[in-house]
Formats: sequence, structure tokens, C-alpha cells
Amino acid sequence: MNKLPSLLVSLGLIVGDVIAGTVVEEGYGEYRFGLNETKANACAIALEEAKRAALRKTFGEIVIQSRDSVCGDSVLSNTGNTCEIYERGFASINTKGFISSYEPYDPEFAVAQGYEVCRVKTKFTITKFNGSSDATFEILDFKLSSGSLVRETDKPQLVIKSNRRAYHYVYYWAPDDDPENYYLLYPNPHDPQNEPSSTLYVPSSNKLVNYTIGPTLPKGKLNSYEFLFLLSSKTRLDPPQIISKKNYQLWLFDLDRSQWTQQKLNYQVVKGESL
Repeated sequence: MNKLPSLLVSLGLIVGDVIAGTVVEEGYGEYRFGLNETKANACAIALEEAKRAALRKTFGEIVIQSRDSVCGDSVLSNTGNTCEIYERGFASINTKGFISSYEPYDPEFAVAQGYEVCRVKTKFTITKFNGSSDATFEILDFKLSSGSLVRETDKPQLVIKSNRRAYHYVYYWAPDDDPENYYLLYPNPHDPQNEPSSTLYVPSSNKLVNYTIGPTLPKGKLNSYEFLFLLSSKTRLDPPQIISKKNYQLWLFDLDRSQWTQQKLNYQVVKGESL
């Protein structure tokens, strides 16, 4: 997805130490890997699985049970298992809380059924978001009109539906281009959000100029994987235009939990003409 040049504004976000509402849970994860995968990447995946295990203990299975894969064989052949690292970490993001820190650990290695296995076990500090969620406030739909497989020539719309009027904010993450930061895709200087809505298409009918959110592939890549966050709020927010992964969670921590809800979307970008 192309980032609008006018959105590329640096942000210095200073957030105090998070203390209240934290629990410590032990998590264990392992990943079996082959000759074409590095130990470092295998252990990074095992760490993400350990995080997910700790989050399950705290919030229950339903919070992180789904992981719709965009890491097909063609993606993995071009990216190695970095796709798995990002996708598994993305699946752990939820509306209940987040991992704010974890204790140092030494990965363990073993051999099982002809494969090497990396095993990670450590303790995680999990921070719960402030307040309680509003069970009556839901996102009903969040998707790309083109589906989860997007070609370079596509010009999809984002479809957003909620069960009540809300302000909607969409963040874009392309780890192939920038693994550390999220970018505000909507609203933007070309497409302001003047009022809350329960059904929204982006680009919207309020856009000031015509623009597209067409996908772009990193140089030399035949395919890529990208991720979107939808933050829907009962009240208008002042969202940062660029924010790091950690500061995104800390920003949500500072918001009243009863006022917002969140949903995620992942998709694959490939070369080729639209069907």
C-alpha cells in the first residue's frame, strides 16, 4: 500500500512507565525448522509463540485464536520465515492488552523427526488496557474490496462497518519496507473525517482530491505481505501519523477502553494484472 508523502511526519511520543494493570505470566513456544531457515529466525518465531501462550493464560484463547495466514509457499520462498515472524506477532495483537516487557532467556535447541527445534521459555509482563470494553460496540466488517490477494494493478477500497456511528482510524504496516513503524492511512490530508459513521469506504466520498490506496511491492520482490489496523472510537481522536509498534500499544493504553475497539486485516500483494 502506498504511503502518502504528506503523512511522512516524524513523531516524538513520550509515554510514562506503565505500572497499573500488569500481570506476569510464563510462556513457552517452539518452532521446528529446516535447512533453509536460520536459527535466529526460528527462535524469533518460537518467541512469538511463547508470547501468545502467555497472552492466552491472561486473556483466554478467544483473544488470539485466529491467525489467517498470508504466508503461502510463494511468499516464504521470497522472504524466508520472516513472514511467519511478523504474522505470528500480528496475530497476538488484541483488544485486551499487550506484552510490555519480558525477561532475558536462552533458547534451547533439539532435534525431532529430522528437524531442528528452537524452544523458548521466559516470563512476560502483560499490561491490560485501562478500563472495560463496551460489549455493545462492535466492528461488523473490515475488508479490502479486492479480497486478501491484491495485485499491483488493483485499486481497492477499504470497507468499514460498525454497529454504531464512530470515528474510524486505519493504520498500515508493511514490514518489508519498515518493520518498526505503523503509518496512518486514513484519515489523511486528502481525505478528512468530518463526522462519525457506521459505514465507510476509503477513499471516501469526502475526499478533497482523487487518490488511490493501490499496493506497491518492495523493489525486487514478486510478492509481499501487509497488515492493517482499524481503530474505531466513539469520540474523535488525535491520532499520530507515524508511530512505533510499542508506542502504538502505549497510545491505546492512555485511551479510555470503553470508547474504542479494534480489528485487524492482513493480505498479500502479488505481481500481475487484475483478474
